[in-house]
Amino acid sequence: MKQTDFHKRTSLAALLLLLASTLFLLFGFYQTRRQLLSPLISEAIIETISTPFLNLATVSFGAFLISGLLHYSKKYTLSLVLSIAVLSFSYLYLAFKG
Repeated sequence: MKQTDFHKRTSLAALLLLLASTLFLLFGFYQTRRQLLSPLISEAIIETISTPFLNLATVSFGAFLISGLLHYSKKYTLSLVLSIAVLSFSYLYLAFKG
């Protein structure tokens, strides 16, 4: 197997993981809003709890598009580094901030 083939497959796997992460973050946003839907909980508290999921999903989707363009233009290493960096950042952000 050539080095380029390995980079291509790894970059594609990281790209698919980034897409799955984006979808899970959107699911987390909607699930949090639906679970906290109660007349006893104010809308401001629901927004405060669920907004980080939406913000991270937006950033992840933007990074997915950029990483996809990098992959398409055969810059597999840059695509891989960007995907892994955004995946790491988003989960570290949720672990320490959320």
